[in-house]
Amino acid sequence: MSYFDEASIDVMLAEVGEPITIAGNAGVGVFDETDEELLKGEMAALIGKTVALTVKTTAFPPIAISSAVVRTGPPTVNYVIRERLQLGDGALTKILCALA
Repeated sequence: MSYFDEASIDVMLAEVGEPITIAGNAGVGVFDETDEELLKGEMAALIGKTVALTVKTTAFPPIAISSAVVRTGPPTVNYVIRERLQLGDGALTKILCALA
């Protein structure tokens, strides 16, 4: 597993990130939306969209569950934080979001 230094993270976010706010604090993050199998039965499955946001851990104060996340767009989309997970060495945090 490779780890990034602070400067590499800043460059990556500047290139592919988009403006966001978390609990009123402005910054940059990378959204990833994927379909995921939520329930599976013998004949059918329930598929739902998961929204994950990756941010530089030190760019935001401690991120609390249920905090507001705004994808400032366009278009503007409001989310709430459902879970947060540190990636690798902890320099990046993956935030699982739900529509507000």
